[in-house]
Amino acid sequence: MGSDKASTPGAPLGCVLILVVVNLLSMGAIATSFSQGPYSSLQQEIWYRYVALGFFILGAVLPTVTLLLFRRRQEWFGTLVIWMLSALLFFGIYLFNSGGGI
Repeated sequence: MGSDKASTPGAPLGCVLILVVVNLLSMGAIATSFSQGPYSSLQQEIWYRYVALGFFILGAVLPTVTLLLFRRRQEWFGTLVIWMLSALLFFGIYLFNSGGGI
């Protein structure tokens, strides 16, 4: 009958790959930007540099490595999607709280 894209075997991999690219680009760009100084205090350095790097590593790099290691096991795809969507949501909250101020 009709070609249902969601029922094809490669569809879950495509969804995970889109999230990988979005997380790597967005978190990587912000982590690169925020890791540049100068900082007025240690707390500011921790908030901008290390929290941004933590989001990049835990929300983008680690899921990418997991995907590369377990790409043949599709039962991991759902977990990776939830993991990366959650990381992206909390990253957005982090960005919202990082704007402005002194």
